[in-house]
Amino acid sequence: MVYLRAMYVIFGVTLHYFGYRRFLRSPQKEQTRPKKLVQFLLELGPVFVKIGQILSTRQDILHSRYAEELSVLQEAQPEIACPIIKKQIEHEFSTPINDVFDEIDPNPVAAATLAQVHRGRLSDGTVVAVKVQRPKVEAQIRRDMKALESALAIAKFLFPNLIKRSNLCHLFDEFRKYTIEELDFENEANNIDAFKTQFLNTTFVRIPDVHSAQSTSRILTMDWVEGATMEQALTDFGQSTLKNLTARLVETLLTMFVANGHYHADLHPGN
Repeated sequence: MVYLRAMYVIFGVTLHYFGYRRFLRSPQKEQTRPKKLVQFLLELGPVFVKIGQILSTRQDILHSRYAEELSVLQEAQPEIACPIIKKQIEHEFSTPINDVFDEIDPNPVAAATLAQVHRGRLSDGTVVAVKVQRPKVEAQIRRDMKALESALAIAKFLFPNLIKRSNLCHLFDEFRKYTIEELDFENEANNIDAFKTQFLNTTFVRIPDVHSAQSTSRILTMDWVEGATMEQALTDFGQSTLKNLTARLVETLLTMFVANGHYHADLHPGN
């Protein structure tokens, strides 16, 4: 099954590669190509959606029309029905959902590649964001990582110089490592705590508290924090506010990258 999946991926990627070449020669005639690539990645599942998210930020190597179309993968993921989410929560805690949360909004506020987020309320009235891992997503990801590994091995055999020059094998190893780590929400909870300590004395950065009693390796419960997306900020805020936000964002990033060495490494606009 893994090798069949690998061959399907190779076949699909090859078709879309030549489709991209045709698009570059005649963008108007081939204008549906970017949307077809997005649909192909959505059909393949979470691993390939993540690859699409990475590509959406790389207008230095990808035509802007493709990058713009791929950017929908940063937020627009298929939603999971609320009964399935509730069942997942009850399975994780081995207890009825009402014993864990007083209230869970049936409508998700966000649906991402690995998880879906719902607004909830604890028994003490605290409003929280409940991040629930998609059912069976771990099995999907591990299967597709094996398929990608097989596809790369075939490509390396057929095009050894190209694969060596592109450094794809190393990139894949890094991608697999951090994607597998993302499946364990306890890692994310630990990172949140580390960031909270890191920005303890920074008044303009707010890190939500993690509620450990309502969290597991597949459920992450945090304080609910109101905010705006970057797109909303660019539309709704005045120039002086945007200038101030930009300065604070740069200071925050430099603090992470230079001063502390502990940083958010998935900074596409959806995050």
